[in-house]
Amino acid sequence: MSVKEDKLNFIKQFAFDQFKMYGFSRVTMDEIAKQTQTGKGTLYRYFPSKEELLIAAVQKNIGEVEKNLKQELTGDKDPIAKLNCYIALLSQKLKFVQVSQLSDIERNVPKAYQLICEARERIIFEQLSLILEEGKESGFFRSDLDVTLAVNILVGASQYITTPSVLDSLSYKDLTEVVTTIFSTFLKGCYSEMGRSGNWEQVLMR
Repeated sequence: MSVKEDKLNFIKQFAFDQFKMYGFSRVTMDEIAKQTQTGKGTLYRYFPSKEELLIAAVQKNIGEVEKNLKQELTGDKDPIAKLNCYIALLSQKLKFVQVSQLSDIERNVPKAYQLICEARERIIFEQLSLILEEGKESGFFRSDLDVTLAVNILVGASQYITTPSVLDSLSYKDLTEVVTTIFSTFLKGCYSEMGRSGNWEQVLMR
């Protein structure tokens, strides 16, 4: 990786962390330039607007989440371990995202919000499908489980529940709690008797 690529990735990650912590509207390009020791002209040459910087930062982090998930979910882990890794990685990425910040992005940068929604659907459908299929084959999930239907239901529920306007009406104030609750509630109905005999709920709620 070149020096320029390192610098661009550093700027995108710093900006992403700032947007996640303080919200898109409250962070300025001046602050980003200063904190990353980047000339303002250079920053705008890399990213012509704050909106384009947010989009680039979101794309970078989506790519990292997908890469990390694929790495963690390969190998000889059993379905419980894979599900634990899946929830833990998503929770880690969502830890400091507040409902108000997601709403801010939806309102001000719809393209970035759309990228987030598309990634959420893709990550849930692709990765969770594999986990459920493996769990079904190994007996942790019901043998009659329709994996495609189950995952589509979960995708739909996640899309609805994590919409900022819906989140605002709930008692949850961060996405980690929301995601954990959705998954733990939904997956209880998928367990086989063997799955129910294990301490799955504690795995999901870690």
